[in-house]
Amino acid sequence: MKPMEKSYYQHMSKQQWRAEKSRLKSFCRKYHCMMDKLEAMEENLRPGSPNYDGMPKAKNTESSVEKKAIRLSILQDNIDMLHLAAEQTDFKMAEIIVDYVSSERPSYNALKSEGKISVSRAVFFQRIDKFYRCLYQLRCESANCSILRQRIKQGKARKDWSHRKIR
Repeated sequence: MKPMEKSYYQHMSKQQWRAEKSRLKSFCRKYHCMMDKLEAMEENLRPGSPNYDGMPKAKNTESSVEKKAIRLSILQDNIDMLHLAAEQTDFKMAEIIVDYVSSERPSYNALKSEGKISVSRAVFFQRIDKFYRCLYQLRCESANCSILRQRIKQGKARKDWSHRKIR
């Protein structure tokens, strides 16, 4: 039997975990906004046209393309982090978990009646809690963004999320 590895959240009190979980919930609610921003930014990847009006201008040492690339990278990392946490929680229910945590939270009964969930209420909410724990761990690890990219390249994220847009 393998020894249990210590998780990031185990050193917290219940009150600290509740506060952190509240931050994670607000992060998850921004999922659709992040997806919209990512799509809009990917559509407009070309740099802006230069302004030749004959007036002298100060040199701009900042590149708007670089700024946009950094914002794109951060948005993509955040979206990938949500997807990866959902896949680590339950691969089959990953899309439902992301839908649940990122929207107005449809009731369990509504999801069950639509046939999206085949597990009991207790198991579903245990998986939601496990999702937040996985997400917290990924956010702690991804302070260095390359860790998240390495995990995705290693095949830890297997689902193709690019085909769908949820509303």
